[in-house]
Amino acid sequence: MVPVTNVGTVTTWTVNNLSLVNAKTYEGVIQAVDYAGNVSTEVSSSVIVDTDGPVAGQVADRDNSDVEWISSTSTTNIHWENFSDTLSGIDHYEYAIGTTPGATNVLTWTENGLDTNVTVSNLDLIHDATYYGSVRATDIVGHISPISTSNGIVVDIFDPTVGAPNDGGPVDLDYQGPSDTLGIYWSGNDTREISFYEYSVA
Repeated sequence: MVPVTNVGTVTTWTVNNLSLVNAKTYEGVIQAVDYAGNVSTEVSSSVIVDTDGPVAGQVADRDNSDVEWISSTSTTNIHWENFSDTLSGIDHYEYAIGTTPGATNVLTWTENGLDTNVTVSNLDLIHDATYYGSVRATDIVGHISPISTSNGIVVDIFDPTVGAPNDGGPVDLDYQGPSDTLGIYWSGNDTREISFYEYSVA
């Protein structure tokens, strides 16, 4: 591709205007010639050309099962997977948080090494606002992947309420005959949606 070229006595040389092919291996070959015309043994070093950036994966809020709601205004979790780079490999990930998909207005891009999970603290989130976690990967040669963003989480800091339960039926009973069953009736309310109820018998 490049013929043998005399570069004088410098020990660093850059070859420009090449048309290298992605994923192909190239060798740089060096030899020295003294004033008597003696030629050294050739030495070489190889490098693989990587012009492709990493492939973006998927991002989930909170953990790898994803959630739609959180009750904290200061802490959240971001999890991601399936980012890849088949040539030079991924060097590090960065994450950010914003109020719109891909935005960084809550937390700017922050490096996370090769970990694919992070818990972010000391935030100042607002009740009823939606937040999106975004992730991008950088490979060994510095190419950056497209940004991948979660589907968002909503902050809900208000507790649900439950009305006083009735024993035995819609009308509260003070006594009942059966000794092997107990019916409990109640109603509940939340600013959003109740996920589940819990009960116990004491």
